[in-house]
Amino acid sequence: MHLLRFIFPVACAASVAAIALWTERFFGHLDPYRVALVCAFYLMLALSLHVVTRRPTVATLLALSLVAGFAAISKAMFNYTARSLHFVDLYYYFKLPAELVFFARHYTEIAAMAAALVISIATALIWLWRTETRSAVTCWTVAALAASYCVFFTVFYLVLVNDAQRGDRAFQHAYNSNHASAWMVSLRDVFSFAGVRDRFAGPKISASIIEPTRAGPSVGVSAAEAPLSAPNIILVLHESIIDPRPFTSDENVFFTEDPFVSGDGVSRQLIVETYGGITWISEYGAILGLSTHYLRPLHSYLGHFMQGKFKHALPHALAAHGYGLTFVYPAQRSFVNTGRFYKALGFERIIDFADQKPSFWVERDRFHFNHAIADIKARRASGDKRPVFSFVMTSATHAPWSKVYFPDVRPNEARPGNEWAEYARRVRIAHDDMKELKQRLAAEFPAEQFVIVGFGDHQPILTRAHFSQRNLHQMDDADLRTSAIFESFYRIDGVNFIPAYDEAPKRTEIGYLANIVLSAARLPLAGTFQMRRDLMRNCAGLLFRCANQVAVMELHREIINRGEIIFD
Repeated sequence: MHLLRFIFPVACAASVAAIALWTERFFGHLDPYRVALVCAFYLMLALSLHVVTRRPTVATLLALSLVAGFAAISKAMFNYTARSLHFVDLYYYFKLPAELVFFARHYTEIAAMAAALVISIATALIWLWRTETRSAVTCWTVAALAASYCVFFTVFYLVLVNDAQRGDRAFQHAYNSNHASAWMVSLRDVFSFAGVRDRFAGPKISASIIEPTRAGPSVGVSAAEAPLSAPNIILVLHESIIDPRPFTSDENVFFTEDPFVSGDGVSRQLIVETYGGITWISEYGAILGLSTHYLRPLHSYLGHFMQGKFKHALPHALAAHGYGLTFVYPAQRSFVNTGRFYKALGFERIIDFADQKPSFWVERDRFHFNHAIADIKARRASGDKRPVFSFVMTSATHAPWSKVYFPDVRPNEARPGNEWAEYARRVRIAHDDMKELKQRLAAEFPAEQFVIVGFGDHQPILTRAHFSQRNLHQMDDADLRTSAIFESFYRIDGVNFIPAYDEAPKRTEIGYLANIVLSAARLPLAGTFQMRRDLMRNCAGLLFRCANQVAVMELHREIINRGEIIFD
């Protein structure tokens, strides 16, 4: 045991150093500040646990386990969601352990390995606790602990200063590889969220920046003013779908029918606000009618911090027009607080993973469409004759593409190991399902009208090689306003209805999609929706990228002054 007390701490310290050197890299380049931060955190944690437990070996192993655990969790999150571990995630997962069960169900192998590792470490800790004798806490130990705290906070400050020179930090923690330290540094975001409102503060800039009207209620109009024949609206978020043809010359990437063309024969480009993952940022942009870039650095945590704070969104406008609202969601409603957030926006029904009961975590789009159709039928059977707004999220084209999903569908097109071929095959399957949806709506609801708006939430990481390293990893505002990595598509179609295409620009940002949906359904706009329409016209479909940011701020201030976004 005496020998162990000398050798074991050295081995643990070497392991922490190795973890830091492996994970703490700024987009491929070793980050000495973050390496020092990880080592300082380990030293501070190990000494603190030593003082509390008075068992140095137990304290050393537990500290190593926590550092390694944070790094492993962050890496796993990055592989799944394209973002590193954030401090908010720790709060979220401890508060909602059901999400861990959800993860375990879909990633059985990883969950089993993690469970085995935790059990092994816990067994070792229990054995050490019982066998190791309690040591005295000397004045030297207390002095070392105090020094470690000073070193940690000094290095932490240096990290913050260094990061401030690297562009937008919200994108750094999303696309960086500082997995052991990411959760620590992200703590500053929680305290900076209060300052988001200040970006929109101040008196009105001008009385005539946005023309021609400001009159009308804050959201929507009354149901009595809505058109008597208002169409049902189905808004489809197509997971990771873009046109792959500009990114690869692979002969297996082909389309006999173009999935990206609207009913008027026009292909339209949508500029989104995330790359390779973090789908819910695109959800927020589409539903809230805002650019989430203005809500950084916690734009991906609006479901937690802004529940009930948005009073001006697409669901509010549609509810005012007399619509019934349904959300068909492929994950559990507890994920990023989605259920409560969308309920607060006015959705009456949320059909989530547990309600749909899929056989696998990735299903064909038709699986989710079936639930949307069943919801409309259930409403009609119950006597609910209101037009329906269904927001449907799909998952068929979600990564990974190294595996052949739905092998019995288009089997002659399967190319195992060819990611671009598999990706294009799934896009074709999604297009087949969309055609089937339109056919079913026409056959099963012959007396009803439908507008179908589909959009891609972000590019797949398959396009990464197409862009320079700076475009991917050092995103300041200038990059965000120009980078092609945020280019996706949107499409408008009708069933028994001819949508209005005149307010659907060929190129637009996702913050205008709510307006485009309302206009396509030929619904009247009121209040700040009119202002957003005028801004879209004046900025040629651009929002965060609009050259006239004064006008954009004017719109945001007006929304806040009307109480349509609440910052406590």
